[in-house]
Amino acid sequence: MTSLPETAEQKLAKSIPGNLTLRSVPIGKYQINFAMAGEGKPLLLIHGLNVGWGSWFLNIATLSR
Repeated sequence: MTSLPETAEQKLAKSIPGNLTLRSVPIGKYQINFAMAGEGKPLLLIHGLNVGWGSWFLNIATLSR
């Protein structure tokens, strides 16, 4: 059995220090993808322009502390 190639999002997640988890949840007819990192009170960052959570990849390690 051959595994699928790693996506750019998965590669980016591996490059971020700390414990980052990629998740997905269906909401209605949409699949919502998100990343979780750190502990404590949640901080929700909402992106625009169809770029995804990766637009904050330089800040995730700091914010997750």
